[in-house]
Amino acid sequence: MEIKEAINWFKTKLAVNASIGFTGDQNETAHMAIAALEKQIPEKPREHYNWCDFSEDEKRENSQWLCHKCGWAVDESWVYCTNCGQKIGWFERSEKR
Repeated sequence: MEIKEAINWFKTKLAVNASIGFTGDQNETAHMAIAALEKQIPEKPREHYNWCDFSEDEKRENSQWLCHKCGWAVDESWVYCTNCGQKIGWFERSEKR
């Protein structure tokens, strides 16, 4: 099962079971699972908006890339954001080697 299929499965169960009546704990668990799964879908980082304006010293101190979800500075060697846990997708599918 793909990640997006699993997310849709949980969302469908939540919608169907809303009429049946999930308990509060079951609803919370399903929402936590959806949030965790969504973080596994790679997001391409944003480029720092004023990177070109930095001096060479500032470039050494500041990251060029920011997490797409939370805006945290991310290093090009990272696979996940250390702040929010979002998976970083450095390349589009067609760009992967």
